[in-house]
Amino acid sequence: MKSKVLISGGTGEIGTSIVDELVKNNHEIIILTRNPPTTLSDSKIEYLKCDLNNENDLNQIIENIKHNNINIYSLIICSGVNHINKIEAYTFDQINNIVQTNLTAPIHLIKSILPFLKKNKKSNIIIISSQAGIDPQVYNLVYSAAKSGLINLTKGLAKELGIFNIAVNCICPGDIESEMMNQAIDKLEKIEDKSKSDIKDTINCNIPIGRFGEVHEISSVVKYLVECQNSYLTGSNIVIAGGRTCH
Repeated sequence: MKSKVLISGGTGEIGTSIVDELVKNNHEIIILTRNPPTTLSDSKIEYLKCDLNNENDLNQIIENIKHNNINIYSLIICSGVNHINKIEAYTFDQINNIVQTNLTAPIHLIKSILPFLKKNKKSNIIIISSQAGIDPQVYNLVYSAAKSGLINLTKGLAKELGIFNIAVNCICPGDIESEMMNQAIDKLEKIEDKSKSDIKDTINCNIPIGRFGEVHEISSVVKYLVECQNSYLTGSNIVIAGGRTCH
């Protein structure tokens, strides 16, 4: 039986860093993505095409895992999307996209993969939320609400799945140097009529450590949780935000 880590959102910047960190430490990975690459860069990485809000796609993933006799010992939820805007300016489709991608899709995936995790003596689920789920941010309220849902999902799952020795923990990244952050700053520049440098300075002033985070500062903690042998560590929300949410 082949044992693998299953990750959604493994092609984004944080997700790619997580995959690289795990592969470097000899974990084999299955990445679920809507757009798999045509060529593979590493034999330890497998891509499966899947829209997490499509029931048929999820059923095919389940059948693939069964058919290939794969043991899933760790499930990582890292998929996410965001649109910065004033609350009254969001379109119907934008709201649905944010909530479905950040909250509904993870619930669908966890529900589908849970039977495989329960077969193990020890498994884990790691959910990537956001500091925005703790501290709702202006012009980012829909995303904040969805990410808050992930934090509560983590706590509820930890209570429900503890009897199966499945550890469930959440990570809340803060302001991370990434394309998503750059897009957010571009949008804030228009909404607030300020320069990008002024916006970044304002954000940095709210971060005690005084800088944006790097993706490796998230992926190193994910690796620890994947390999963690302390089954008493469950239901936790680990905030990696340079101290921004210390209040």
